Order: sequence, then C-alpha cells, then structure tokens
Amino acid sequence: MTFARLIGSGVYGVIQFKGIAEPLREVNERSVPSLMAMSRVSDQFKEARALLLALMMEDDDDLRKAFIQKDQ
Repeated sequence: MTFARLIGSGVYGVIQFKGIAEPLREVNERSVPSLMAMSRVSDQFKEARALLLALMMEDDDDLRKAFIQKDQ
C-alpha cells in the first residue's frame, strides 16, 4: 500500500512538473532577453556616469578636452 502511494505521488509530481514546464519556458523566452538588454543598458550608463564624473572633476584643460573627445 505504501509503495502504491509512493508511485502515485511520483506520478502526480511529474504531471505537476509538466504543467509548470511550459509557463517556465515561455517566461525564459520572453524575460531573459529583456533582462540581458537591461543589463547592457545599465553597464553603458555606468560607463557614461564614470566618464562624466571624471570630466567634471578634472582640473587640467587638456585632459578635459581629451575626455570630451573620447565621449564623442
């Protein structure tokens, strides 16, 4: 009797997993590319912020011009 219940709960778990697998695959196909794009945007923002901060803090005019040329 215990063995039959164990097999029954295993079958139930497999059925539940198959029901969850499709929505998970759909979420991965839609969300993961968007998250990767947001990560790239975040990285670009951090780079631009660092350059802007370096430009604002630089006292030497020649280095400031070099930063401006690098940014363009």
